[in-house]
Amino acid sequence: MFDALHEANAVKVEVAGKRVLVLIDPSKQLQLNTTEVALACSPRALGADALVRCLYTQYVPGTARLLELAPQAEWFIEAYAPDGAMLDVSGELLIASACALVEQALVKAPIDFATRAGVRSVSKLDNVWSVAGQPIN
Repeated sequence: MFDALHEANAVKVEVAGKRVLVLIDPSKQLQLNTTEVALACSPRALGADALVRCLYTQYVPGTARLLELAPQAEWFIEAYAPDGAMLDVSGELLIASACALVEQALVKAPIDFATRAGVRSVSKLDNVWSVAGQPIN
């Protein structure tokens, strides 16, 4: 699992006191399960409060219509709790994803992310990130 995380480009980001492991897996090559997520988030391993996977929206089943309506939402975000359960994508997790993708020079802000709940926008002005107009330092 850890070799796979390294190959897929895992970045640890802290946002609003949360440690987030951002897994950049554009073409959804990794198959994640609850055991692997829990192991990666464990304090004995990488230690994170959440794991987020960033992948191209086109590789997520059932997103064709979303891409028709919002073609700029190139990146899809999946979020997992430390126990491996799926999470709703919060503003902090969106910002962690944006930070990681910008750091890796894969995108520039502002960014529209696809999520299971729809499209969410993240922008940055100076050093302040915001989601849907809500600033989070």
